Amino acid sequence: MKTRTFLALCGLAALALAWAPLAGAQQRTDKELLAELRRLAEPPDLDKEKIDTPDAFKAILKKRGDAARDLLKDFEARHAKSPLLQEARAETLKVLTVGNEPQAGAAELARKIVADAPKGSDFAAQADLFLAMQDFEKMFKDAKKAEDLKDLWHKNAEGIRKRVETYLTAYPKFRLGADVAGQLARLAEQVDDPKTHRLIVDTVARNLPDHPLAKVAKREQAVGKEFAFEYLPVGGQKRTSLKELRGKVVVLDFWATWCGPCKAEIPAMKKLYEEYGKKGLEIIGVSLDEKEAALTGYVKDKGVPWPQVVGKDAQALADEWGVEAIPAVFVIDRQGRLRSLNARGKLEKLVPELLGEK
Repeated sequence: MKTRTFLALCGLAALALAWAPLAGAQQRTDKELLAELRRLAEPPDLDKEKIDTPDAFKAILKKRGDAARDLLKDFEARHAKSPLLQEARAETLKVLTVGNEPQAGAAELARKIVADAPKGSDFAAQADLFLAMQDFEKMFKDAKKAEDLKDLWHKNAEGIRKRVETYLTAYPKFRLGADVAGQLARLAEQVDDPKTHRLIVDTVARNLPDHPLAKVAKREQAVGKEFAFEYLPVGGQKRTSLKELRGKVVVLDFWATWCGPCKAEIPAMKKLYEEYGKKGLEIIGVSLDEKEAALTGYVKDKGVPWPQVVGKDAQALADEWGVEAIPAVFVIDRQGRLRSLNARGKLEKLVPELLGEK
């Protein structure tokens, strides 16, 4: 009798142990599960978690992804009616999309969020942004160099515009989406697609008047009009104005010594200055360096001959005209009118044309 009782008790204990994890999981509230998902979505602490190689980083991301999928599955099974469900899905999507490649199930989860989240919500906007970026990545996956990118862009231009317009219409106030669209607008400039650039700039400016692209829209309306700029050249004692350069073609080069692409273009700019400097060309470097010493040291070392502006004058001009990415090149004609806001890579053709105007 005692033996049977003992065995029965052992059986009950084993059963209790077997059910213990499930019972614990049942006790986890929607808020507790969401808190754990948020923790997993935080950037890994490389030192604390001893992540010192790409493989180790990839392994920790996979481990987090597996844990997040399990937590979300538990959440959906036990709290299907919770008002926190869409946020739990959104946090899981964050976990699955950290790193260079999204993990398994990311696209499927994103589509579910877009379908189920309230129309136009930030949850849907974030998920749809991921899907849009996946679409663009597939579109340009075969691009090996700049010319490939340009060719693929123009081949798919209508599709790009349709995808962007659909997204910005569905989520007109989602700031991150507008920021990413702004990057596409700059890329459209670089591949000579003014139609897509114009669509993005006008749409974002209309929906978010405080967005930097609203400044871009405003500045593009200024093309053909007088361009005013007062500044103190580095090393100068007297403030001057572009009005004093009437009769010359003026190139404003927004750059910085920490900008690799900016420095890579200086040899071509020097060649242009040598050829046209005595024929009416003036270049003004608008440096966004924080320290003037970094600018003056570099200019002296490289023998850059044209005047430079740095500090408050340079930053104020960049802010006023919405210059967020450098290099950026403006051109003003002999009459002091703004003729181009996107002259990078076009100066060799544009400068002699403007110098030839009466």
